[in-house]
Amino acid sequence: MFKLVTRGRFTHDYVKALIGAPEDREPAVRKLIEGAGGKVISFYMTTGETDFLLISETDDYYRRADGRIGRRHDFSR
Repeated sequence: MFKLVTRGRFTHDYVKALIGAPEDREPAVRKLIEGAGGKVISFYMTTGETDFLLISETDDYYRRADGRIGRRHDFSR
């Protein structure tokens, strides 16, 4: 199994929407990762240069890293 560490930033519009209607985004992230065949180990909201840190696991690094979980996603849904 491969462990992947993903850091990311939210758009200004996303942050405004999150402040207006706060909710736990981990279920949406978990659904995305599991839909790509991976497993969420941890999901953290962070401060500083990035807004979140995701630790996930997959049995096929190259298939997951080809874009299914490596491209830009809208976690607001």
